[in-house]
Formats: sequence, structure tokens, C-alpha cells
Amino acid sequence: MTHHSSLRYGGGRAFCDHGSCARSGPVRVSYFDPATGEPLDEKPNGRRGKRRDKPLSFEPGSVPPCAVAVTVDGTAYESIAEAARREHVSPHTLRMARKMGWTRIGKRYVSFG
Repeated sequence: MTHHSSLRYGGGRAFCDHGSCARSGPVRVSYFDPATGEPLDEKPNGRRGKRRDKPLSFEPGSVPPCAVAVTVDGTAYESIAEAARREHVSPHTLRMARKMGWTRIGKRYVSFG
């Protein structure tokens, strides 16, 4: 073997040579406040869930203003997300179908408008 390491194993114990096993000093960890950049003495509490700085422009559970109407096999839906949930299709597949101009996804007929 041509590789030389400063750490050798032998008989279940590790042997160090060339001073590579010198004791290191204590490990110091420093924290800072990401908002202000000020140093902190203790670790800050992590964020619990998403934090929204600005309120939603629409009510939760309602259709967003930028939603695209979709018709899948003759059933009309108000948005791609709703159609994906009800038809058990990936939202990415429906967005791709709209972008590429597809009229069918598998055996389903799709139109956007």
C-alpha cells in the first residue's frame, strides 16, 4: 500500500505518530441573531413553522386571483391545484400540459382557459 497516514491501526487500538494526536483546546461555538447580526450568548430558538412577513392577498381556502381554470374530461375546476387534487394528477403534470399545449394527459382530455 502506497498511502501513508499519520494514524495507524493495530490490534484494536489506534496509534498516532508525528504529533498528530495533540490535544486540542476547548471548542467554542458562537451564535448571532440573523435579523440584526448581533452576537448572542445562547443559541437562538429556531423558527417553528413558516413565518409570513406580509399577509396573503386572498383568504385561505379561496381561489387565488392568478388561478387558471381547467377542464378535465368535461369537469370544470377553478384552478390547477384543485383539478390535481380531485383528479389525482400531479399539479406539475397539469402545468406542463398547459405550457406544452397538450390536450390529453394519459386517457384524460384537458383544456385550460
